[in-house]
Amino acid sequence: MTPIAELAATAIVYEYDNAMERFYAKNEVRVVEKWYEGCLSVFAIPTFSKLREALEHYRAVLARHSVCEILARAWHDSKRLFFREKPEIYMRKSLTQFLVSSLRGTEPRPEQIVDETHPVDIKVTFMHTNRLALIEIKWLGKSVHSDGAVSTEYSAVRARDGAKQLAEYLDANKARAPKHRTRGYLVVYDGRRRGTKPNDKSIKRTQGFHYLNEEISYDPAYHQLRDDFEEPVRLFLEPVCDV
Repeated sequence: MTPIAELAATAIVYEYDNAMERFYAKNEVRVVEKWYEGCLSVFAIPTFSKLREALEHYRAVLARHSVCEILARAWHDSKRLFFREKPEIYMRKSLTQFLVSSLRGTEPRPEQIVDETHPVDIKVTFMHTNRLALIEIKWLGKSVHSDGAVSTEYSAVRARDGAKQLAEYLDANKARAPKHRTRGYLVVYDGRRRGTKPNDKSIKRTQGFHYLNEEISYDPAYHQLRDDFEEPVRLFLEPVCDV
C-alpha cells in the first residue's frame, strides 16, 4: 500500500504532482479541475488585495505592450499608432476582466449608474465591507475610421476633464450611498504619438515615445485636495517603432 493510500484510509489527502492536483479519501480519487489557466495550482492563484497594486501590475505587464488580447483590439493597426473608433469599450472590458480574475475579495462591474444619467466605467465592490471604488477611464491619442481617416483626437485636456467628471461621480455617489467609503480612480490610456498623419504605417522611436515620461498636470489636483481621490494612473501604451 502506498503512503497516500494509507493516509487516505483515515483522512482526506491532497496531492500536487507535476501541475496535477488530486484529492484522496478512502478508495476515492478526484482530480481538481484546472478552471484558471496559467497557474500551476488553482489554490495558488496570484491575486491582489489592493486595487492600486492591481492597476500598477496591469500597467506594467498587460497594458504597456497591449498583450491583453481584449486591449489589443482597441488598435486600428499592428504598430499601435492609432486607435480604432470608440476604443474605450475594449479598454473597459480589458480592465474589468483583469480585475475580476486578479483582485481578491471584490466584485468589479462595468458601466454602473452613479446618478440619474451617468454610468461610471467600472464600480468595484469590496465584499463584506462598506468600501467601493469608482474607476473612470479616459484615452488619449488619435482614433481613426476603417479607411484611416482621423475620427477623434484627445490631448491631456481629456484626462483633466475625466478628473472633474470623476469628482462629480464621487459627490453623486456619496449622496446616494453615504454609509459607504468610496474612492475614485482615474485610469488614463495614453496612446499619444507625436506628429502622426492619417494613413501613416510606421513611426520613428523619437515620435512614438515622445510622451512616455510626460506626466499630466491636473488643476485642480483632486488627488491632493480630496481624501477620496486616488492619484491618477496613466498607462502609456507603447507603439512598435522603427529605429
